[in-house]
Amino acid sequence: MTSINILGTCICRDVFRVSDDKDYSIPRFVQSVSPVTVAISEPVIDADYISILEEQKEYPLNNFDKRNIALELTGQAFDFLDEEKADWLMIDMGCCRYELMAIAPDQNGGRSAIYH
Repeated sequence: MTSINILGTCICRDVFRVSDDKDYSIPRFVQSVSPVTVAISEPVIDADYISILEEQKEYPLNNFDKRNIALELTGQAFDFLDEEKADWLMIDMGCCRYELMAIAPDQNGGRSAIYH
């Protein structure tokens, strides 16, 4: 059986679920993580994603969404995927169809970036 970890959209994951070919497994899947966040060297929040999940117990989100948000904020998406080894890593850039970053002048005459 071929294993594939996926960083991307549910469409990539679902292709393997609807296929009649059951020779694939998806050990880890991370969705809605910005490529900008994955590429930065400093996380938005310097914490372990598990601790963030524990802090979010009162929010009305499902555990999958909470985990993806925590992985986004901590920059640990690749670490999470690497915890469960797979034969392949699929990176789907479907989220890049949206605007990711805008550069605008700030109040001091410089530039500031707004990430989406």
